[in-house]
Amino acid sequence: MDFDITFLVLISSLILSFFVILKRKRNASKSINLPPGPPKLPIIGNVHQIAGALPHHAFRDLAKKYGPIMHMQLGQISAIIVSSPRLAKEVFKTNDLALASRPYALVADIVLYGSSDVALGPYGDYWRQMKKMITVELLSAKKVRSFSGFREQEADHFIEFIRSTCGKPVILRNKVTGMINNIVCKSSFGGNCKQQDVLIEVVDELGRLVSGFYVADLFPEFGFLSVISGLKSKLTQLHKSLDKIFEEIFEERKIKRQSNKESEDDLLDVLLTIKENGGLQFPITDDNIKAVFVNMFSGGTDTSAMTIE
Repeated sequence: MDFDITFLVLISSLILSFFVILKRKRNASKSINLPPGPPKLPIIGNVHQIAGALPHHAFRDLAKKYGPIMHMQLGQISAIIVSSPRLAKEVFKTNDLALASRPYALVADIVLYGSSDVALGPYGDYWRQMKKMITVELLSAKKVRSFSGFREQEADHFIEFIRSTCGKPVILRNKVTGMINNIVCKSSFGGNCKQQDVLIEVVDELGRLVSGFYVADLFPEFGFLSVISGLKSKLTQLHKSLDKIFEEIFEERKIKRQSNKESEDDLLDVLLTIKENGGLQFPITDDNIKAVFVNMFSGGTDTSAMTIE
């Protein structure tokens, strides 16, 4: 049995090596002016030079030797590492449009409805439309002020909790995360989000999953690696769970809107109104709205909680 497994791994490695070498030969004629960088190993490139260390520490140490702009090959990923304020300005400000797009990511394709979100979606006309819609309609100063009641209520509960535990050790992370989750849920879906606990649990699991390391990330052209590692099946299951929760929330809201009841005036109502009114260059669908909410929850909970903590 052990021999069979070893033989299978060996054959798989040889096949993978063959395809990588073949692809490199095909691309050998394409001359690219790349900055200097550390020497590479076959197949894995420079992965061994950052393995086992905090990536930003490893990049810092390498930059001391190879300069503030260097090239590294991480599997199939060709990466340019910039580590000086002047060059960072060139990337993020001077040449921001040329470097604004995101590369393909399996998580965005599966969980974010074909990368139709804003955080990981590719730069283009659709992305600009969605960013403008979110900035103007969802995150404007007026709209943010309209949710001040939710924030004040949750902040009061949090302060009361701290007061009640005077003299005792407190793990702030969980309580702060709960406060932020409540604010995001109420701002997104109003005061009655029946699926809040399940939704937050799924979003947390998604965060843990995508923050880990997977060999498939370094070899995106070999789709079978994401299948073998189990990453694709896990992402698909999380997507189904999220989609089911959103479908129930959306269906309940649509029924309420059709009965001419008073508008909730939350983010879901705003997006559904924009969808129904039309007039956009790229008409939005329920799936596009769901992708935006995944961004809202994944980007607005953990990061805010850690900052406050």
